[in-house]
Amino acid sequence: MKIRSLFSLLIILVVSTTVTTAQDSRKTYVGVKGGYNFSQVNLYHSFNGYVMKQGVQTGYQGGIIVMNYLRNHIGIQAELNYTQKGYIQKFDNGQPDYESQFNYVDLPFLFNLHTGKNKLHVFINAGCFFEYLINVESSSEPSDTGGYDFDPYDKDRDPNFGYGFRGGAGVFYDSRVGTFMLEGSFNYSLSNYLDPVTFDSGVPTLSNHYLLGITVGYLISFGELK
Repeated sequence: MKIRSLFSLLIILVVSTTVTTAQDSRKTYVGVKGGYNFSQVNLYHSFNGYVMKQGVQTGYQGGIIVMNYLRNHIGIQAELNYTQKGYIQKFDNGQPDYESQFNYVDLPFLFNLHTGKNKLHVFINAGCFFEYLINVESSSEPSDTGGYDFDPYDKDRDPNFGYGFRGGAGVFYDSRVGTFMLEGSFNYSLSNYLDPVTFDSGVPTLSNHYLLGITVGYLISFGELK
């Protein structure tokens, strides 16, 4: 039900911005994007601290993007994406790495500012995102953590909805056959993906995803800025 609500919200945004484009001086871009993610997690317990050795987890992202410019350089951006992120935990006692990948549907809402009046534009954006967890794929748990803290996701205990901050920068080029985009972004979850339940449970009181993403996109435009 939550995923359907996210799709419905994006459809409403696309329709409303397209309709108002015909009425006002504004330009709307609609398209698709996809790319690659590099992610880790921030884990910490307020009383006990946290000892963990990490590697970088990689994954994919892809989805629908809408940009609506109300003025020559100012606009809003919304997306509906499938995003993979997670972490790799390493151990020093010969145990294999523990890999955990979280598959989300996320919905970012961003303020967008760009420069350039011709075909090539440089832009920055910042805003928030909301996400819904589809599933978690993890490797086998270690038999001995060698003194490191270890707290895997528990679907019966931990939340499947989250939110956070996202910012990015990139370029897009308006050509005769459409608009091509290249973007780099940083995404940090302000919500915890682990639920400690109580402080004395030992589960981290802070558990946040963060990632760097690189995407390319193709868009078509409606309207014209005057």
